[in-house]
Amino acid sequence: MARCCFNKELKEIYRCEYEITEECITVDIEYDVYTENTTGIISSNDIFKERDILIVDSAKKKSFLLKNAIFGGKNSRFGTIDSIDASRFFSYEYFEAGDGNALCDLFGALSVKSLRIYSEAINDYYYHPSVVVKDTDDTHEILLQKERKEQSVILNDHNIEKIYLGDDWHSVSNNKSISIDINGYFGMSFINTVDHTEIYKYIREVMIYMQLFYPGKFIIKKMSLEIDGKNYWYVSKSTRQIKHSSRIIDFSVKDDMLTFLKNCYIKMPYRDTEGATRNIPYVVMRPYRNIEDNFLMSFRFLEYYYKAKNPKWKNWKVIKEAIKHHYKDKELDKKTIEKEVREIVALRNHYVHSGYYIHETNLLVTYKEDNVKKEYYVEANVSWLRDRVEMLYNLVIDIIFTEILGYQEYSFRNVF
Repeated sequence: MARCCFNKELKEIYRCEYEITEECITVDIEYDVYTENTTGIISSNDIFKERDILIVDSAKKKSFLLKNAIFGGKNSRFGTIDSIDASRFFSYEYFEAGDGNALCDLFGALSVKSLRIYSEAINDYYYHPSVVVKDTDDTHEILLQKERKEQSVILNDHNIEKIYLGDDWHSVSNNKSISIDINGYFGMSFINTVDHTEIYKYIREVMIYMQLFYPGKFIIKKMSLEIDGKNYWYVSKSTRQIKHSSRIIDFSVKDDMLTFLKNCYIKMPYRDTEGATRNIPYVVMRPYRNIEDNFLMSFRFLEYYYKAKNPKWKNWKVIKEAIKHHYKDKELDKKTIEKEVREIVALRNHYVHSGYYIHETNLLVTYKEDNVKKEYYVEANVSWLRDRVEMLYNLVIDIIFTEILGYQEYSFRNVF
């Protein structure tokens, strides 16, 4: 069984069991948290302070330091020999090491100097500059460079000093086999150190940019943080992974990765900003399960984007301008555009004011022509709805690449 302690109280050790899931890490500790309640009155409304918890699992040669762990309940078992009081805590972020002593410097507030994110997507782009393979008729040579090779771009903006790409390797060999683990990474160094509780913002930001550059591929394998000159393996469950795509996907633009990312940081800052940019991840990162929410989220982006520049525009004007300038699937005549605008706005109004249910899929569309009110019904079945959702989605993507980022040519793969 693993052993745990709270904060820096290394002399008070408790037995514990832990579990790591996609959402968080939880630990059940043989400790009665209610002894911290000085009132003597136990209530379900009791609030206990967050704490750092060190877990040392000697059997598996793993140690974890949970940051700002939250009390999640208490389990009790009564008996003469096997009675137990166990308190459960959970956390959305933690550090990991083979030796618990390596984590003892990480209690309390932490200032981060740099962040490194490892992903197979970097391998796909950067390959392995630290590894050279040579084949001859007589030999097969694998040369591992000890000096790290990195490509970097100076940013000096939004508290990021520079961004860079690199790779590292780990080799294990014995008399039977040789294994080499090669990992590519994206990194950033900060102008001013960042509190570790704010790191998730930087992670999410680059995930959005990478989703635009290489959709469905930037899956985080592991991360490390530089703190006081040392690097520590770090896990954050606060930032959800994107949906992985197994398809072969090209990079969206011809610019190299670092140039594209720098362009995103400058022209489309996401962290601590307001505006239409805040809606981008809801469109490109992880589509909603139901098609109606996807429709509304794309509509919301268009509405926010255009009305920020033209506050007096009505929704029909927003959609009309978007279709005229950013719909590229095929040429649409004036009447077709007007019809699409009427029906898209009618669908949006129905969802917002009446909910998602459309009786017998008959959507009422009303409009004025020559000051005469007219109306008709359109069959809003799944196929019809999907066509409109894809239209709005493609309008958003085109605005992002052409107007915001300035790329007139791109090949973003539709992930909807």
